[in-house]
Amino acid sequence: LKMLAYLVMLYNPSPSSFIGIEEPENFLHPRLLPELAEECRAASERGQLLITTHSPFFVNALRPNEVRILYRDDKGYTQVVRASDIPGVSAFISEGASLGHLWLEGRFGIGDPMVNQGGPSLRKRGKA
Repeated sequence: LKMLAYLVMLYNPSPSSFIGIEEPENFLHPRLLPELAEECRAASERGQLLITTHSPFFVNALRPNEVRILYRDDKGYTQVVRASDIPGVSAFISEGASLGHLWLEGRFGIGDPMVNQGGPSLRKRGKA
C-alpha cells in the first residue's frame, strides 16, 4: 500500500512543483526501494524531489550525482557535498561498487554519525 501511495503521488496529473519524502524505507520492503528510486528519477523530470534516507538499499539505486550528503561543520553550520565530488567514489563505482555500500562502509568520509558527529573525518582533513 505504501508503494501504491508513492506512485499515486509521483504520477499525479497535476503534480506539485516540490515533493519531499522522508525515509521511504520505513514500512516498505527493501526489494521495492530500487523500483521506487527509478520512479522518483522519472518523476524528477516533472518537478523537484527531495528524499531523505538512511537506507543503503535506496542509495544503491541512485547515481553519485543524485546524492547529497549533509553534515554539520565544526561551527554548527550544515554543509552539503555531492557524492560524485567525494574523492574515490567515482573510481569505486566504475569498478562495480554500490553507492549505498560505499556509504555504509564509511568510504564517503562524511555523513557517518559514528565518526566526528558525521563531519569530515579528521584523517581526511590532515589532522591525524
